Amino acid sequence: MKRASTLAPAWRTALEAFAVDNPGEGAAHRARITRLRRLAEDLGGDPWDVTPADIEAWMEGLDASPDAMRKYRQAARRFYRWAIAAGHIDANPVVAGVISQYAPDDRWSDALSQFDKAQSGARIAPATTLSRVGHIRRFARETGLEPWKVTAADYAAWIASIPGAGTTRAKLRDSLRAFYRWAHQCGRIDVDPTAEASRRATTPDVPEPWDAQLRPWRSWLRSAGYPETTVRLRLTQIRAFARDHASLDPWDVTIDDLIDWMAGQRWMSETRRAYRSALRLFYRWAIDTGRIDVDPTERLPTVRMSKPQPRPAHDDEYERALRHGSHSDRLALRLAGELGMRCAEVAQVHARDITRADDGWTLLVHGKGSKQRVLPIPDHLANLLRAHEGYVFPGDHNGHVGTIWLGKRISRLLPDGVTMHSLRHRFASKAYNIDRDVFTVQQLLGHSSPATTQRYVLVNDDAKRRLVDMMSTGR
Repeated sequence: MKRASTLAPAWRTALEAFAVDNPGEGAAHRARITRLRRLAEDLGGDPWDVTPADIEAWMEGLDASPDAMRKYRQAARRFYRWAIAAGHIDANPVVAGVISQYAPDDRWSDALSQFDKAQSGARIAPATTLSRVGHIRRFARETGLEPWKVTAADYAAWIASIPGAGTTRAKLRDSLRAFYRWAHQCGRIDVDPTAEASRRATTPDVPEPWDAQLRPWRSWLRSAGYPETTVRLRLTQIRAFARDHASLDPWDVTIDDLIDWMAGQRWMSETRRAYRSALRLFYRWAIDTGRIDVDPTERLPTVRMSKPQPRPAHDDEYERALRHGSHSDRLALRLAGELGMRCAEVAQVHARDITRADDGWTLLVHGKGSKQRVLPIPDHLANLLRAHEGYVFPGDHNGHVGTIWLGKRISRLLPDGVTMHSLRHRFASKAYNIDRDVFTVQQLLGHSSPATTQRYVLVNDDAKRRLVDMMSTGR
């Protein structure tokens, strides 16, 4: 591409205005301006007439390393984001990163292959699965959309366009609902586009500039091996920030924006630490993938740890829940209250996880962060678990019940403010107060640090009084 010797007047004016609105110092700022001058000299003309095709052709003509190419694209995106905010253009002509070669047909083929396997695993009749796959292929063919980018409006419009009898439309609707319900349950999508409008309305939409970045971040989290529960939690946390900053591009966020938002929340310290971690993780990813040059979370203040406040369920609350619950409820209550298992761990208990050791029965627990631990279990509890085939608590979430559903069900048996996690605190407190062995309790709970275990333990008043009495001289 032939280089112009001087900047076109329109480009010179635009770059001067950009520099005024985006002041900076240091090598990084000077390098960004140099890259933008290179863009201006190569393209010439008017910066507001540049198209995505112009940018891609210019990028192809650059004789630079992959890292340098990334920085050129990043500088150009930043310039045009400023141009949008200043009202010069409506859309950014610089595509973020490389366009995927993963064609929609291939995406549908892979998705339907996995759906077919899931249907088989759920023991859905082969004829039903075949019919559902056929209906979904029709939807894919007629809409031309990618499977995980379908919106509620896309789904509703297509269903409404189906001619003929209502039975045909009902069958197509049922097939798509089965497909997207499966996709939602196994984490491929965050919002089921076929869910009823009243259900979707409970969660506000995420602004498009944020949603466009959260999709690749979700893929990155999964590729890095984060558990699905962690992926969903981190996405929920960043979406909360995004909704409160709907008019702000994610890459225009400053340290002041973050501090003001964090300061305005009335959170417990643990919650505040969790949101800080999510923001740090999101913007470190943006740095690592070349989306931004400066991490606005780098100097976010560290959140101080709060004083531990164990919240064990009382014995009478636990006994009352056991009396009023079903057989399945009682089993879930006992796993949480007598083994200290998390709700998600209880939901995943499978008959194959119970094995016989030399000293008795054991249960393999599928814990937080894809960690596993082995718990010794008494014979009578082992017999109750072994009486089941497959998952002890079967359901539609990859074969077992969902964590949220199970937690809500058990909470209905307990007083307000007492949750299934309170039963885990009950176990921790009772186990510790037997012989004060915090390290054994730590291993039983699956904590990585005894400091975490201490936050679960409520030392009983009798132990405190006994120590004070032993220290007393009687004077």
